[in-house]
Formats: sequence, C-alpha cells, structure tokens
Amino acid sequence: MSQAREKIVDDFVKLMMGAVGTAQGMQEEAASLMRSRLETTIRKLDLVSREEFDVVAEMAQQARQENEALTKRLEELERGLAKESPSTVKKVTRKKPSTAKKSSSE
Repeated sequence: MSQAREKIVDDFVKLMMGAVGTAQGMQEEAASLMRSRLETTIRKLDLVSREEFDVVAEMAQQARQENEALTKRLEELERGLAKESPSTVKKVTRKKPSTAKKSSSE
C-alpha cells in the first residue's frame, strides 16, 4: 500500500511540475503579446524616441548658444560703428523672441 501512495505522490508532483512549467510558458507568451501590442499602439501614436528627443534638444541648445554669441557680436559691431560715425548710424532695437507658445487663434 505504501508503494501505491508513493506512486500517487510522485504522479501528483509530476503533474504540479508540469502545471508550473505550463503556467510559466503562458506568462511569458502573455507578456510577449502585451509588449507587442503596446509597441504597435505607441507607433500609431507617432511618438518620438528618447534618443530622437535628446538629439533635437541638443540641436536646440546649440542653436540658442550660437544665437546668443551672434547677438553679442552684432552688438559689438554696432558699438564700433557708432564710435566711428555716430551721426550716420541709426540705433536698431531688437526684441527678444518670446518663448511662450502662441494660441492657435492668432
């Protein structure tokens, strides 16, 4: 009778191990499917990747720095011209560009 119990216990353990393996396989398959669907949805939203965003942000920063350097250079050149012939140089006033977004109604 004890051999029959051991056989039943062994069969039960094998059954549980198989069930655990099957559950893990199902979990991996479900995760893969969800990842695939999420990636498809994100692509449809036309979002940019982090790498693309970082590249554009760096380009914008460089453009800002270049703009500031050119503005300073232009001001220096205007001061130099004003010293050479103050009566013929007209002072030009510039407005700094607004960083606020304009509404779509404008």
